[in-house]
Amino acid sequence: MDFMFSLVTIRDCVKLSPSKLKQDFVKAIILALNQKYCNKVVHIFDVLEAADPYVHLGEASAIVKVKFRLIVFRPFVGEILEGTVRSSSEEGIHVSVSLFDDILVPPACMQPNTTFDPSEQVWSWNYEENQMFLDVGETIRFRVMGEQFTETAPLQKEVLMAARAAALSGTEVIPVGEELPVTPAPYKLVATIAEDGLGLVRWWQPPE
Repeated sequence: MDFMFSLVTIRDCVKLSPSKLKQDFVKAIILALNQKYCNKVVHIFDVLEAADPYVHLGEASAIVKVKFRLIVFRPFVGEILEGTVRSSSEEGIHVSVSLFDDILVPPACMQPNTTFDPSEQVWSWNYEENQMFLDVGETIRFRVMGEQFTETAPLQKEVLMAARAAALSGTEVIPVGEELPVTPAPYKLVATIAEDGLGLVRWWQPPE
């Protein structure tokens, strides 16, 4: 496993509705864990133990004590990583690494003479009269410059239904035909490629 990821073992309790108890038990637990930890920078790896469900007096849902492992993504500032160019915009180059997609290389952190083509939605580095495109899917090496944390909370189903109903009634809380707002990422990285050896990996490979 890459050292920018840590495998952590946790004990916790999850609540399963009666309908979930009719499904595959482990899959229902993993779904509940993902919902509980969805605004953290984690990925549920596996479930190690699951006790028998029990129900508190006056409640319909069952409580299950579980022991599970999750993968935590947390590189350190200054660390050099390799990822994949996911997309480009005027905001910068969006990069993904394995389980994590919220990495941004802003224009100020690119090599000098790097420009953006809005028609092609691609950045290119103009080096010694050569135009070197940073295309989607290319492997890119970057240095972590900083972290951005945003407090988020999962949107409740009732809120989404109310917002959609308001839109359909003409109050235009959400314009008809548009998607509901996306919850912002709770954790983002800002990176730089404005150093020798950084940028597309193929730029620095010796000629064959």
